[in-house]
Amino acid sequence: MFSIFRRLKTKPQTKNSSFYYRENLVQNADDLKKFCRYKTEIKTKHKILFQGKELNKITPKSLENSMGDESFILNHEPEMPGHVVYFYRKNTELFKLVIQVHFFNNTCILASTKVTTEAILTHSQKKKIVSQLLTHYSDIQPPTTDFQLSFSDEQGNKIFVQDEVYLHINYIPESLTSKDIDQLLNNTNLGNSKSLNEDMLDQFI
Repeated sequence: MFSIFRRLKTKPQTKNSSFYYRENLVQNADDLKKFCRYKTEIKTKHKILFQGKELNKITPKSLENSMGDESFILNHEPEMPGHVVYFYRKNTELFKLVIQVHFFNNTCILASTKVTTEAILTHSQKKKIVSQLLTHYSDIQPPTTDFQLSFSDEQGNKIFVQDEVYLHINYIPESLTSKDIDQLLNNTNLGNSKSLNEDMLDQFI
C-alpha cells in the first residue's frame, strides 16, 4: 500500500501497451490458479488492506479516488472474458512501483505491487520494504533468510511477498475462491490462451 513509502510522484501516462501486457501477472487461467494455490499457516490479527481499503471493497471508482488516473487499463477480454487490469506507475524515494489491480466481472481478484530500482534491489533495500510492510502487521515476524513471506487474516485475505530480482507484494482477496472464479478456472478455453510474446512470435516466424 502507498503508506509503506513516502513522497510519491505519478509518472506520465504511456501508450506503450506491450509493457503492460508483459507485466500482467495473470496471462491465463493457469496463472490465476497459481494465486489460488497460495497457502499459509501464518495468520495476522490485523485486517489485510490495500491502499487502506478492504480487498473485497475495491472498485475502479475507489481506485480513482485514492490513486488518481491510471497509467493503463488492460482489457484482457479476448484472452480471459471478464478480466480487466488497472495499472499505476509511481516513484517514491529510490523505488519505482508498478501496481496492478485485477478485476474479474467487476470483483477485485488480485492486487500487486512490484518494487524496483534503477539497479538490482539490494538486501538492505528489500529489508526496508518488508519491514515497512510489516509495520501494519505487528504480529508477523520478519523472515530470517530471504524475504519470501506469506500470511493471511481472519477473513482469509492473503499477502504473498515474492523475493526475486524484484519484490512483488501480492494481495489476494478471499473472493478469489468464489463461485465466479471457480467458473472462470473451469473454462478450458482460458487455459490455452497465448501470451502477447507468443502472438508476436507467430507473426514473425
